[in-house]
Amino acid sequence: MELVGKLTGLFALTGAVAGIISVFVPSPYFALLIALILFYISYKIIPPRALKIEHKNWPGGTRKILTGGFFPFFLLWLIVWVLLYTVLLILI
Repeated sequence: MELVGKLTGLFALTGAVAGIISVFVPSPYFALLIALILFYISYKIIPPRALKIEHKNWPGGTRKILTGGFFPFFLLWLIVWVLLYTVLLILI
């Protein structure tokens, strides 16, 4: 798998984790804050350690990865959050 695919998968996986965490947060604003914090962590901390690549060496530059990574992160965060929240409402 090439590096862009790995980065996109990393952002998507972090978005899904943020969606799972957001289900258990009482306020939607706090859930959004948690998602933004996890997005920042997935952008700044995880790729250099997990993929052993510095930000200046990212393909297409930092801006392209940042904008390209936000869409899968946000989409999976929203889908997982809404889906799990709905399931919890049905079960309770």
